This record gives sequence, C-alpha cells and structure tokens, in this order.
Amino acid sequence: MLSAAALRSPVTLPGVRRLLNTVVGLRHRAGFTPAVAAIAAAMLVALVVVNVTRSEPGSLRPVALPTTSATPEPTETVAPEPTDEATQAPRDEGKDDGGANLPPLQLTTPPGGSGTWGYANGTGPLLGTKGSVLTYRVAVEDGLPISVAAFTAMVDDDLGDPRGWTGNGERRFRRVSGSSTSSFTVYLASPWTAYRLCMPLVNILIGGVPYTSCQNGPRVVINADRYFGGSKGRFTGSLDVYRHYVINHEVGHRLGKSHEHCPGTGKLAPVMQQQTLRMEGCKPNPWPYPNNPAPTTPPPTTPSPTTPPPTSPPPTTTMPPTTEP
Repeated sequence: MLSAAALRSPVTLPGVRRLLNTVVGLRHRAGFTPAVAAIAAAMLVALVVVNVTRSEPGSLRPVALPTTSATPEPTETVAPEPTDEATQAPRDEGKDDGGANLPPLQLTTPPGGSGTWGYANGTGPLLGTKGSVLTYRVAVEDGLPISVAAFTAMVDDDLGDPRGWTGNGERRFRRVSGSSTSSFTVYLASPWTAYRLCMPLVNILIGGVPYTSCQNGPRVVINADRYFGGSKGRFTGSLDVYRHYVINHEVGHRLGKSHEHCPGTGKLAPVMQQQTLRMEGCKPNPWPYPNNPAPTTPPPTTPSPTTPPPTSPPPTTTMPPTTEP
C-alpha cells in the first residue's frame, strides 16, 4: 500500500509519477481487487488536492488566471444630496413643550388659502464663493399681501449672505425659474396650505392651529402667519430678524441639519434652535455663521402688510410647478 512517507511528501511532478507507479504496481499483487483500486485512486486525488493547498516553494501551485483592470468611467461632481423624505423620520415641528414659564402662544384660526402659486422668473446669480451648487425656486401663494419679487429678494439675500449657509464654503446656491427642476423650493404659504404641504412628515399644528413652518423633502415651507406676525411672546427679536431666522432654519433642515438647543444663557441661539417656540435663555440669532462679516449692502426688509390676506383671492395666472406643488 501507500507508505506514510509518500503521503507526507509534497506534491511535485516526480512525486506524482512515483505515486502513480505505486498504484499501478499494486494491481499485480494478490488480493488487489477493482474496489481496492478505486479506493486507492480516490486517496491519491485527495492527497493531491490537500498537498496543493499547502504546497511549498517548488511544488505544484494553482495557476492564477490573468486579470484585466477596466478604466473607470469619469464621473461628474454633483451637489451633496439634501435631506429627503425617504431618510427623514416624522417629526412634530409644532410640539410646544416649552414649559409653564413661557407665555401662551397667540393662536387664532386662519382662513384658507388659494392653493395656487406665483413663481420667481429667471435665473439668479451664483451665491457663495465655493462648494457644490444647489438650485432653488421661490413660490408665493396667490392672495398673500406680498409680491413674489419682494419675498424672492429676501430669500436670495438670506442664502447669499456670508453669515448664511454659504458661509463655510461647503455649498453655493443658484435660483432657477419656476418651470425648472431644483434641489428645493422655498414656499411662502398660508397656514392651512403650509399644513397640507408639511404633512404627513411634519405636523405643524399647535392647539389645532397650523402655527410653525417646516421642511418636507424638497419643500421648504414658510408659514405666512409667522412671516408676517412673528411669534409674539416667544421670539424676543424683531420681526425682521425673525423672518431671516425662519428662512435659514427651514433651509437648514433641507441641508440635513437637526434641531439644537441654547448653548448657555446670554449666548447667541443656534439658527437650528426652535426659536419660534422658546429662546431657552439665548439671544435671537437668524444666521448659521453669525461671526462671519455682514455684507456691505444690508439685506432687504419686508414691510408688514396693512390688510389681511383676502379669503377669496382674485384669479391669477400661475405657473404650475414641475416637481412638487
């Protein structure tokens, strides 16, 4: 039979020949039946396999097939993907858990809105100095006491301000027309229209009233009641400061930013703090990067409306949106 030395020897070409000769020689011995021959052949195959897997230099080794390396196709540099509905967890933006020390919110039931929109036309300048480019549209619900141009100027200045979301050099913004696709759209909406645009991802109701603003996927929704009236008794800054804050706060959500808390009494509130509902001892702040230098030309202000928005707005010609209401 096969010797122990033969079983332990590494598998080389001469060694294989010796093992084969041994098996062939066994055929002429008495008692070597075909069944024994089959067993010996199987042992030989197993021996070769085992020895190949642990072969030493000079022994038989598996031959590696040649490989080809394909040149990867060039890729475009694209803007970072903003927060999307698919990755967002439902949240209660209007949850008023500020505590008993805060004055009650002034809640009044607002009228319904028109549900139709006017969009800013044309393409705006590139805002920011470096970074990936995100595009945005601006829409104002028909019937609100502000022109599309006036609200667009406020949004443009907020997004282009060095203290805004371009301030760290990670991103730039460019406004596109209402008929274009965009990374997000900033809506100025009546309260109940805002509620409809925010649901089901974000609930903006407080006491049954659509009170706060929201971001729902590509929709950055500014509640017109807050834009024109602020959050009296809670936000301690001016109405103009609040307007800059609410735009930057909701755009921040679109960029994937989460809520923050006041870092300490007397300090500036982070822009992602819910300043609409509570200041937590902080000073009002509308900017993501408030320590950056302000622009040489101050941002525009929006005059307060002298009359409330009509409940039945006159018919207007509107541009239908392309990707969302």
